Amino acid sequence: MKIEKATLIYFSPTLSTKKILNAIVKGMNIETINEINLTTKKNRDKFEYNNKTDLLIIGVPVYGARIPKDLYPYLKAIYGNITPAILVTVFGNVSKGFALSELYTLVSKRGFKVIAMGDFIGRHSFATEKAPLAFDRPNIEDLQIAKNFGENIIQKIQNIDNIEKKDIIHQCVSSKIIGNFFNIFHTILPQNSNKTVIKEPVVDYNKCTKCKICVDGCPKQAINTDTLEIEMDLCIGCFRCVRCCPEGARKIVYKGDKFVRAFFNKENIMQKKAEIFI
Repeated sequence: MKIEKATLIYFSPTLSTKKILNAIVKGMNIETINEINLTTKKNRDKFEYNNKTDLLIIGVPVYGARIPKDLYPYLKAIYGNITPAILVTVFGNVSKGFALSELYTLVSKRGFKVIAMGDFIGRHSFATEKAPLAFDRPNIEDLQIAKNFGENIIQKIQNIDNIEKKDIIHQCVSSKIIGNFFNIFHTILPQNSNKTVIKEPVVDYNKCTKCKICVDGCPKQAINTDTLEIEMDLCIGCFRCVRCCPEGARKIVYKGDKFVRAFFNKENIMQKKAEIFI
């Protein structure tokens, strides 16, 4: 089977997921990529999926052990025709959660055949220099693993004559059960743990230049254009506003500072590695 064109769908507020996907695509050496970036509301508003593709690649971060709930309507709107799919989730070195199982359940029910999956590591959204949880991830090793993952996938695809052959990966039954569970209860289970762990990252107006990069970049448009205050009911805790500010006018402040920092630093000692299925 030859792949001539692929569709890449991702959500990546702080770019970790995008970096992993770019490394995978580099390893696959595919020239034609239709890129759909669901990070911004503008792109989500004009979202349209064309199923005329040889391969679908989806990448999402793990928030509160699951897929960001705002992505569900878009992931449910894609359909394939026994189209091969690659699924990728990125978590912050604490727990990979159930996001990959969710993603598998959603995609496999919509006309796609999952041929490869992977849980990768990226900088934790709540990480700071004082609690540097996966602070430098994905690092060179992570990106090389992702690139090798892509190379192995393309070799597998080239040896497939019929996408329905039994050597195509099927995730275990438990993942289907878990995925279905969170598919049903996703809308009622709490997800935004940032509200219990992080104080609102207010603006230091002595540093702020009113460039409004944070306003434009917020995936939820949760930042007031005039006051630059965050509507915490909308905030998903990606903290893109902190990461993208060129003046460092926002910062992450923990609730229960010593406890949270101690937990993050403890988790950071054991550097987790990607887990892949192919």
